[in-house]
Amino acid sequence: MSHWHQIIRSGNPAEDQRLLSVAQAHATSQGLALQVQPLPDGGFQVTAVPPGTPQAAYGPAPGYGPPPPQAARFSAAPQSMTRGGCQACQRHAPTKMVSFSSNIGLIVLRIPRTIRGELCRRCISKYFWEYTLTTTFLGWWGVISFFYSLVTIPMNIGTFIGARDVPDEFPR
Repeated sequence: MSHWHQIIRSGNPAEDQRLLSVAQAHATSQGLALQVQPLPDGGFQVTAVPPGTPQAAYGPAPGYGPPPPQAARFSAAPQSMTRGGCQACQRHAPTKMVSFSSNIGLIVLRIPRTIRGELCRRCISKYFWEYTLTTTFLGWWGVISFFYSLVTIPMNIGTFIGARDVPDEFPR
């Protein structure tokens, strides 16, 4: 592989920095240098290139001016699907920002859980079934839990259906 491009934009600056260090390690393992361009609306455009490749100039100063052409191409990916690692299993695969919720009702208490992040197709399926089945069988035992489950299950189903376009592997 001679080079690759990636947009890092999780919405959380600390997470963006963590993902940037992961991208740096991945580029180094491939013998590539990482060029980083801050994006005006947050996040980074990263390009892994052979060492010694000159840094492309995109504007008067980092973070100002229009984003590079590669940013437009990747931000147009279907429903924010990105080229990166899964935040749940760390597998390098196409990911999508999803959120699944689960609820266990205990008559006077409830135990809610939520997973939110860039997940690969395998983890999307795993957490959808785990969280939705837990809520389906254990989420009704309490007044608040009953109504919470009525909302959570359809939301999980909608998220799962919306993530059907995530391929299991990157196209070759």
